[in-house]
Amino acid sequence: MLREVPSDKEFVTSSVDPASRPAESDQVEIEPITGHSLKDLVFSLEAGTPRLNQIVNTLLTSNPVGFFQTVAELVSQQESGTPPRFLGRILATNPAALVCLCDPQAFSLQDAAMMARWLGQFDSALDAKIVHHVLSLDKPSQPVLSRMLDLMAEISDGARLRLQLVPLLRHPEKRVRSKASLIIGRSRKDIGWIEPAMTDTDHRVRANSVESMWGQKHHHAANLFRLMAADAHHRVVANALVGLHLAGHPKEAAEKLLELSRRPHIMCRAAACWAMSRIGDPVYLPHLKDMAKDTDSAVRGAAMTALVPLNRASQG
Repeated sequence: MLREVPSDKEFVTSSVDPASRPAESDQVEIEPITGHSLKDLVFSLEAGTPRLNQIVNTLLTSNPVGFFQTVAELVSQQESGTPPRFLGRILATNPAALVCLCDPQAFSLQDAAMMARWLGQFDSALDAKIVHHVLSLDKPSQPVLSRMLDLMAEISDGARLRLQLVPLLRHPEKRVRSKASLIIGRSRKDIGWIEPAMTDTDHRVRANSVESMWGQKHHHAANLFRLMAADAHHRVVANALVGLHLAGHPKEAAEKLLELSRRPHIMCRAAACWAMSRIGDPVYLPHLKDMAKDTDSAVRGAAMTALVPLNRASQG
């Protein structure tokens, strides 16, 4: 098993010559290399040499997760030993490396986003390539798809992803549909695409679709927010009222929010607190102070949480 990075000559000879490779059945798993040995390797080679490409691609083939995790560790250190740019250019064009970013067992979302942003320096269309490689897998799992969509929500504006992600709006898994609708929606100005999502049986899909329209001010968007404010689920209603406020109808949104805050259902009252906080208008302060005395602890907690940013806004 490989515990140290061999010398350049030894590594290339054993890695590149097909005749010297063991049969597939005889191969053993290569342990992840350490950050120190990787530093020694990448800084001992000259940028752009075929030898570097051979070594990196061999490591990616034999142990993609271990290799990529080591590179991520070096990137996170943000010091003089951070992997050089030529290594980033190699990784940005390697499908196995890009798919690793969408493996929740290999990377946290925070680390995956950090690596994607670093690699994005070397390929402006990295987001589209990650999506392409993941969707090209043979039946990608729901966790991998979910992580891919979470990653795109972190690093991409979605403009290049619409055509690739539209089929996911029909995915059998609700969470996948919900996340895809959020990314697609925020990259589009028209609202025609969103109508099917508004009738989805899962409230998360409807809520994310509404949220994806936040910031649009034309009358079609305002009418859509009014329509979804009558939804049966409190999360959808709260998102719709935030959207209505942002669309330039604060008084109408406030009237509907106050009505939501007086409903007998606990989650409706808590959702109203969240929406008031998200809007951030100090006009809601007196009402939130009253809601902080609600008979239910969940509503009181939501009101107290909402009061913090609004109090700060009123003092600023």
